[in-house]
Amino acid sequence: MEVKSMVDDNKAVVAFRIKENKPFVIGKIILRGNERTKAKIIKREYTFEEGERYSHQELTNVKQRLYKLGIFNEVSIDILESNEEGDTEFVRDMLVSVKEANAGSVEVGVGYGDYERFRGGFDISYRNLGGYNRQIGFRTELSTVEQKYVFNFKEPWFLNKPDVALNLFLLKEKTRSVNADTRSTRYKIDRLSFIAGVGKQLTESLKVGMGYEYSSIDTTDVDPGVVLSRDDVGTIDISAIIPSLFYDTRDDLFDATSGSVNRVVLKYASDLLLSEAEFIKGTFKSSWFFPIMKRFVFAVSFGGGAANGLGGTEELPLVERFFLGGGTTVRGYEQDTLGPKGEDDNPTGGNVFVLTNWEMRLPLGKGFGLVPFVDAGNVWQTLDDFDGELKYTVGAGLRYKTPVGPVRVDYGYKLNRDSGESTGEVHFSFGHAF
Repeated sequence: MEVKSMVDDNKAVVAFRIKENKPFVIGKIILRGNERTKAKIIKREYTFEEGERYSHQELTNVKQRLYKLGIFNEVSIDILESNEEGDTEFVRDMLVSVKEANAGSVEVGVGYGDYERFRGGFDISYRNLGGYNRQIGFRTELSTVEQKYVFNFKEPWFLNKPDVALNLFLLKEKTRSVNADTRSTRYKIDRLSFIAGVGKQLTESLKVGMGYEYSSIDTTDVDPGVVLSRDDVGTIDISAIIPSLFYDTRDDLFDATSGSVNRVVLKYASDLLLSEAEFIKGTFKSSWFFPIMKRFVFAVSFGGGAANGLGGTEELPLVERFFLGGGTTVRGYEQDTLGPKGEDDNPTGGNVFVLTNWEMRLPLGKGFGLVPFVDAGNVWQTLDDFDGELKYTVGAGLRYKTPVGPVRVDYGYKLNRDSGESTGEVHFSFGHAF
């Protein structure tokens, strides 16, 4: 580089003359450190090839892609010195080094909630089956109202297509809906489900999916006040396709302080799919997080859903109806008690719901936080019954921060309660309400 300067009429002129050196291109790409992982699983994450111009940004991108696989503790990419030189370019070999992480993991958790009471979970998984980054696992969740057992399998490159994942689930679940005060049973559900889904990552934040679900459901011990149709008691098979759209820009999955998460899910069950109940059902939820000043976070969420029976199905089966009330919806009400009621004041659920939550998350120091909130929502039995009238609750909660989300205690107070209803409810659980 040459630099020349000249002063003329009180003006300084500086001229830079730059002579570019020859660019260098990638020679051989050498891989080491992969003892279990197949070489092609690593190489398919490369965004460069031998003979291409070197780009520092591409090297950074490839390192990030390899870390995101979740099977490596360390990834480094080094440019090696080489004596090879062409007429117009330098040639440099590249060394990609990886250190594999432990592919297997076991997790055990215990907790307590105001509705579930004591609960626990066990999760065992293996993230690099056969060296192909295929994932397999088994998870169980147990509480006084639920027993759930889930086998899962994930192929991250379905049909060898990048960013297209296949997920398979086999689920066995026993649940019991109870009165939170008396612990009396409203109904029991025994479900066996097979679920298959394909998801495509369109951008870093946007994902689309298409799923299929087949469930055999046995509903027993149903309180007469809950029954709306013949499908609410006994065994029914439901077969449905489930398209979805998911957009997530949160900065943290467990304790977001900025960004948003949005999802739309449709479910279509038809006798063409060998389903005994026919319906179409759609839900959406949009949650936004706004940092205020340095430490405060304003969080707001909007959601809703609607369903309609098709063919010979007039009322949706009990397991497909919407319920609100509880620690993650409208916190002034007991679990699943907001909305239409049957005999003995038992909630029946409905085909339409609207829900919104507003929170101000205020840190107090030493891991504690205070969260004033406003919740509003309601459930209607059918679209014809929808009148837009919402039930409002206000309240506050105490949070204690942990690595996987906060422990929380909330109290919600009913603003427009009906005659005979309690003034409010206390909820204790883990994680944010949304």
